[in-house]
Amino acid sequence: MAIPVALALAGCGGNYPSEASIDFGEPLPNGVSISGTVLEMNSGLKDQLPSINNMRQEVTAFLESPKDNQLSFWRDLSRERRDRIDALREEHAAAQSARMAQYTEWREKTSNALAELNAEKAETETQWERYQSFIGEAEAQLAAVNEKMQAAEARQAAITQEVRDYTNRRIVEEQLAVRQLGPRGNVLGWSSNRWRDGVDVSTLTCAPRDNRVTLDLTAEDRSCVYIEYPIAQLANDEYDELLRQSTLEYLRLNRDIGQNSGWNRPATGLRGELQQAREAVQNAQILAENQTGTTARNLENRRNQLNTRIEQTERQLEQAARQLDEGEFASFLPVDRNLGRQTGMELRNLLNDHIHEHIDSQIERSILNRVSVDAEGNISGLSRKGDYLVVLLNITERNRFGQQNSHAAFMLDVNSGDLDIRDKTLMISDDNPFQGHGNFDRDDRFQDLVFSLFNRL
Repeated sequence: MAIPVALALAGCGGNYPSEASIDFGEPLPNGVSISGTVLEMNSGLKDQLPSINNMRQEVTAFLESPKDNQLSFWRDLSRERRDRIDALREEHAAAQSARMAQYTEWREKTSNALAELNAEKAETETQWERYQSFIGEAEAQLAAVNEKMQAAEARQAAITQEVRDYTNRRIVEEQLAVRQLGPRGNVLGWSSNRWRDGVDVSTLTCAPRDNRVTLDLTAEDRSCVYIEYPIAQLANDEYDELLRQSTLEYLRLNRDIGQNSGWNRPATGLRGELQQAREAVQNAQILAENQTGTTARNLENRRNQLNTRIEQTERQLEQAARQLDEGEFASFLPVDRNLGRQTGMELRNLLNDHIHEHIDSQIERSILNRVSVDAEGNISGLSRKGDYLVVLLNITERNRFGQQNSHAAFMLDVNSGDLDIRDKTLMISDDNPFQGHGNFDRDDRFQDLVFSLFNRL
């Protein structure tokens, strides 16, 4: 469980009192008990932190390349450790060299494969360009006709929208009890009568019809067009003219677009051009396939496959080089990861054991006094000579499921000048203590906690 902790030091004289008590902020819950230790320490460990951290960095570099890196604390190692490290470093270096040779072999094979892929890609691009030389002009013509068709259809849609917007606006303005035109409903509608070929239409006129707008196209198309009102209640000269001009432009666009071919009837307008352009592309594709021995789909698939494989291979080479710079082999590399594993672990353990012993000795030299924390959190017998107070607590929580052990650790710089004194009581609090499972004095946890507290300064 997490317990808010404050250390209240009561008394006077010196930098801090000789009696203390731990204030948890509130009574401990039922089933929770504490015990612990307070260490009075001088600044010796703090002064050694740069040297210790430098030793750790040296170990990391040494393990990456034991033949090329030296240890500044070599003479501080025991003779037995020096002799064993000397024996291991040659074996470890040989293992590293073997793994590096495996990596180098992979890199050369992969680089050669990448070169072959790029050469194949260049050849495929040449085939693609030759294929395109046969179909490029026909495809450009098809694209041009498609663009004209799309422009005509887009203009027809715009004409319809203009009439719809005008109609709906007037419905609102004139407060008509009719529904507005929806986005998908019919807007322009008409019927027509066309004079057959051979009839002289020069003197003919279009007879008007009730509830229709007349569009006289006798001179242009030998026809009379009768336009339906989208909303008959809106009929007036302005509305009539809008419907007349909109329908006229729409019909002219219809003639431009033309019609598809039918029984005994050729395609006309843009639809006819589109049919011819598609046939031209098909003929060009046949010619291109005959001349190149392949198809556009095969070439496109090959190009995509090559691009994907090239990107993957380049990414692998880059990732492998980047991770090697960081001192490790990428997971996908075909290297024997057992090579050097045992020697590396033994070298690391030998050096880390020395560093742990060194830290232990520095901690012990820095401890001026140890006092216990009783079950009520009371502390007595402080020497008042330390620069730092380190508090280590074991917390036991008992419930119906059993017992859980955890620990908390924090420290105070008694020379910081930022002490909280209330009624001759010095309050020590820490909003962010080190906390964890198990007791603080198990295994190497004591050393790690004390060292981590000083390293956090």
